[in-house]
Amino acid sequence: MSGSGTWQPPAPGGTASVAWAVGAPGGAPAVPRRTVDGGAVLRLVGAGLLLLAAGLTAVAPFTDLFSVSYDGEATSSATGWEDDAAAPGETVLFGIPLVVAAALLLGAAGLAAAAHRLAGLRRTAVAGAVLAVGVFAAVTWLVIGYSRDLVATVTGIGDGSLADAETGSGVLLATLALLTGLGGLAALLVGAALDRTSSAAEGLR
Repeated sequence: MSGSGTWQPPAPGGTASVAWAVGAPGGAPAVPRRTVDGGAVLRLVGAGLLLLAAGLTAVAPFTDLFSVSYDGEATSSATGWEDDAAAPGETVLFGIPLVVAAALLLGAAGLAAAAHRLAGLRRTAVAGAVLAVGVFAAVTWLVIGYSRDLVATVTGIGDGSLADAETGSGVLLATLALLTGLGGLAALLVGAALDRTSSAAEGLR
């Protein structure tokens, strides 16, 4: 401001010009783009599916694996813990291997969830899932096969009094649990493959 009281704009290149240039949009740093970690997402999906499979497996032995009806009335059924038609001491306790399989699936789900934050557990989580799903698949195959074979045998008697013989909700739950567990294992395997691809790409940079 001069002595006469009139305002004079600053000369080009002065302080005001420099301050404006610093705040210009063209001078702002580029914001890095955030990428989604596909491996991490699939590990969480796999953990969730394994947890669901464990829950279904734990419930399955408490429901009917098969039932037999004569003349339209249910006369016997079997769960993983008892069989109405079996003689004392001859009941096949499928509940025990199913509960063990459920515990293995639960442990695998826990490892997969922990591997989301601890990279050192990723291989262990995949190995645990392979073991758990493998054991569970064998147990489920045994349960389903036994139930269906028994139903087929009873139905084939053909004595004229047999009304119906069918597998129960326990077999359905075990089947759904198996499919869910396989889905969880697949998610973990694909996630591990994505991790390897990402590590290889970073190594080439």
